Amino acid sequence: MNRTTPAVIWWTLWSGILLGLVAIYTGLRPTIPASAAAGIRYLPLAPLLVAVLIRWVALPRVTQIRAAFPLFIVGLAFAEACGLMGLFLVPDLAAAYFILALLGLAQLAPVFAGRFEA
Repeated sequence: MNRTTPAVIWWTLWSGILLGLVAIYTGLRPTIPASAAAGIRYLPLAPLLVAVLIRWVALPRVTQIRAAFPLFIVGLAFAEACGLMGLFLVPDLAAAYFILALLGLAQLAPVFAGRFEA
C-alpha cells in the first residue's frame, strides 16, 4: 500500500492553521493593551526563529515525504506559536507578532510539497 500524503492534505492543514490563527486573533485581541514585562517582550520571536530554520534549513535537505511532513507540521506549530505567545504574553505588541506569525506561516505554504519522493 502506498502511504503518501497528498498535496491537498498539506494545503488543508496550512489553511486551517492560518485561518485558526486569524480567528483567534480577531476574537481575543486586547482592546486596551497592557504593557508586558521587559524580559518577555521578545520571547515570541523564539518559535518564529525555529519555524524559519525548519523551512529554510531542514526542509530543503529532506527528500522523503515521510520525513518532510512531520517537519512541516512542527514548523506550522512554531510559526503559530509566535502569534499566540504575542497575543497572550505581550498584548501591547500583539499586532506586530500576529503579522510576524502570518509571515512565518506564509513561508511554510506547501508549494514545495510536490518535490518530495514517496
